[in-house]
Amino acid sequence: MSESGAPGGRRNERTLSAAVLRWRTEGTAAERAVVVREEPLEIHLAQRLFARIMRTPGQDAALAAGLLLAEGILRDRDDLTDLTAERGPDVDRLHVTLSPPARRRATEPQGSAVACGRTPRAGVRIPAAIFSALLAELDLRQELRALSHGSHAVGTFDARGHLLSFAEDAGRHNAMDKAIGELFLRDALEPLAVCLTTSRASFEMAQKASGAGVPVLATVSAPTSLAIQCAQDSGMTLVCRLRERGFEIYAGAERIARPADA
Repeated sequence: MSESGAPGGRRNERTLSAAVLRWRTEGTAAERAVVVREEPLEIHLAQRLFARIMRTPGQDAALAAGLLLAEGILRDRDDLTDLTAERGPDVDRLHVTLSPPARRRATEPQGSAVACGRTPRAGVRIPAAIFSALLAELDLRQELRALSHGSHAVGTFDARGHLLSFAEDAGRHNAMDKAIGELFLRDALEPLAVCLTTSRASFEMAQKASGAGVPVLATVSAPTSLAIQCAQDSGMTLVCRLRERGFEIYAGAERIARPADA
């Protein structure tokens, strides 16, 4: 795997400074604010444009891998044979080389819009008490949010609560693809037990998690009806409205161990 045209200069930073007029009851003030940078990324498969994504620069290879995994094009690490980054003045590009089976899947019609991914890894049990620690870990790592208050974050953890990967991005889907894609690139999806996101549990987020075989998807906000259906259909546990003192389980409660069971 190679990367050419290494990023440099201010254009590839994750934030920028913007002029803002702050309006308060006592008056207004012209100031500067830190905002999350969004820039286009094109993903090319076999010299053809596959997707054009508006993302926060950084972890681009992981973003592409996570997206292709969620789309069912990648299934194991050998499916991605090379990835070359091309930095341009207006748009960055990733040229992805796939194995023959993955190339065939890339040309096949996509499945149902409400289809979910693979069955989660069996035998995973998560102590209920661990979730507050996962939330605290995620909060501590959100440097981009601390600077801009304009980003989403995703952390992946093993069954003991050890952090496996972390990503921040202006888009919640991008953050999910980056965090999962990083594990895929390291061929380290096997220990993945919990995927925790700062967003709501939408269908797309549930679909991406189930596409990677995630046993437990946890979110700080509410679920949608299709996210619940996706979790139920795939056998994934869905934990929502996660707070320091508790959470709600919408699917797969048998995977969460109560204190008496732990």
